[in-house]
Order: sequence, then C-alpha cells, then structure tokens
Amino acid sequence: MNFKEAKFKQDINKIEVPEQQLDLVIRQAMRKSRKNKKRPLITGSIVAASIATFLFTANVSPTFASYISDIPLLNKLIHYVQYDKGLFEAIENGYNQEVHAEASDQGIVFSIDNVIADQKRMIIMFSAQADGYPELEELMINDMTITDEAGNTVISIKDGKYQTDENPEVLPLWTFFPEKRDGEDRLRGSIELVTQHVDAKLPERVFMNIETFVQGKQEVHPLLFSGTWNVSFDVMEGAIQEVQSLVTNKEFTLSLDELKLENNIDHVISYPTMTEVKISLLSRELIPEQGLLYSYHLVDEEGRVYNQIGDGILTDTGDVIPQFETTYFKQPKELYLIFTEVKLTSSEDEKVFHLKHSIRLY
Repeated sequence: MNFKEAKFKQDINKIEVPEQQLDLVIRQAMRKSRKNKKRPLITGSIVAASIATFLFTANVSPTFASYISDIPLLNKLIHYVQYDKGLFEAIENGYNQEVHAEASDQGIVFSIDNVIADQKRMIIMFSAQADGYPELEELMINDMTITDEAGNTVISIKDGKYQTDENPEVLPLWTFFPEKRDGEDRLRGSIELVTQHVDAKLPERVFMNIETFVQGKQEVHPLLFSGTWNVSFDVMEGAIQEVQSLVTNKEFTLSLDELKLENNIDHVISYPTMTEVKISLLSRELIPEQGLLYSYHLVDEEGRVYNQIGDGILTDTGDVIPQFETTYFKQPKELYLIFTEVKLTSSEDEKVFHLKHSIRLY
C-alpha cells in the first residue's frame, strides 16, 4: 500500500454515514407499501428505486475528492465506498477482480470491468463507450437478464423495472446507470446483488444479456438502442465459499416504556463484504398493526464501529435482517449490537423511542 492509499484508508474511517437521510428514504418506502398488510414492507423494486435514487444524487465529501481521483478502482467504487468502509478492506484483501469482458452493437461497446464478490454479495462494475453519440451523457439499461451457469435467472430488468418475482432469492439493491465521470469519455455504472437466505449462494459463473439501452431518464424523448450485448465472467476461485458463522440463538428484550419487545438473534454471519444479523421478533402480538424500524450498529472490543449498510426484506412480522460493514478481516474478539432508536409506525402516527441498548453477540 502506498502513502496515498494509506492516508485515504486513515481518512475513510472518519467518514460518517448520513443515517437520517437514508432513514427518511426507507421510511418513505415503508409508508408507500403499508396498503397491503400481508405483503413485505419493502419490496425489492422499492428498495432498488429508493436507495439508488438517494445515492445517485449524494454529494461527494472533501475527503473523497482529495484522494479518490488517483486510485482508479476506488474512483469506480465511489458510490459504494463512501457508505461502506468495509469494501475498502475487501479490496485491500484481494476481493477485487478485473474482468474486461465486452460486447459491441449499435455503436455501443459495453464492458464488465471489475467485480467484488463473495457468496452473499456481488458488485458488478461496468462501462459503456458510445463514440458515435458524443452528446450521450447518461445511459440506462432498459432490458437485461443475468443468468447463472445452469441458465437460471438471477435477476432481470424489463422496461427499466426489476422483475423481483423471477428469483426471490436474490435482491438487486443499489444500481448506478452509466454516466460520464469528469475527464473520461466512457460512461460508468454498477449493480449490486445480495442473496436473501443463509443457504443461498450467488453464481460462480455469470452471464449478462442486455437487449436495450435507453438515453438518460431526464430526456423528454430519449433515444432507444436495441441490440445484443452478451458478456460473461467467472467469479474468482474460492470467493463464493468464504463465510464466518459467529452466533446462533440469543434472546434479548428491548424495553420501550411499558412495551417489552422480546427478540431472538437467529444468527450472525460475517462475509468478506458484509456482516449479517438475523433478528426474529418473538412478541409479535404486541405490535399487530404497526411497522417496526430499528437504528443500530456494531461495535467491537476496541471501539471500532461497523455501520449498517442495508437490510434484507422487512416484513410485517417484525423480523429483520440488518447488514453491517464487514467484521470479516478485523476478526474482533468481542462484538456488540447497539440499538440507538426504535420506531413504531402505523398509518396514523409514529412513535420514536431513543435508547442505547447493548447486546454482546460474542
């Protein structure tokens, strides 16, 4: 690691995630989906649309502006690393894979450039060269299918929308459609895939088939580019197998005034790209008509904080699967789950409870 990268790593640990803004996006998605109580609070398409919109418009901090331009891979990953410091560790420990698989049609060269993957999470970074269309500043994938080595659909996009019912095991989260970066003539974008269950794995061989691109969504009459862009890559050997199972079955109680929420931690699993905690609500009868939203983070014995970076599917049952910055490489001897806020929401009101409840996971 050179001096500039070392300085960047030191500064990146000082960056705080704007939790209030992210929380607002999630709450808005929850309210939109409360109309049907038997369906998930946040569906895959809502998560993808809401979080992608938020991150796509987020400002870059001065720390990143100072260092990111001289580290090519991090320049591609700026949207991710800014909100997930654990990815920097994954890159540092060899989980970045250079691919350079490309396909050309209709004057557009589409290329998969880099991949960061384990069995839980995959970030695919891609780019597009459109020399015949110099006015093109943004390009969106309109129709695409990603399949595995057996031909099974991993995810698909049709008319610009995720078809989340085709494979409920995999949730597409953050997507950045190709846009030009300062000083570059290529459009760059990325897509993130996350599995939803412990025994589910992302494919070791990935096939991406794109049928149409569309000009940026801000255009009144956008251009549509129809063709065939087929690219594929193999995930580097061993990456899909890496996992650390840390905790199973640990009960705890959250006291919210007179309300007592009985919960169980079903598992804590650390992957190279994230640490996942599955929490089941045992006292579900206490909140039959209310949604439940937690604010929490992880802390180890040295005081290192691992911020929340995402969620599995949230449902009306009160069960949650928060995902945090990875503890995989630090391997702390002690790990604590810290609750700082609990929100109970309904169509009529919202109750907010501030607390600092610490649970030792191991």
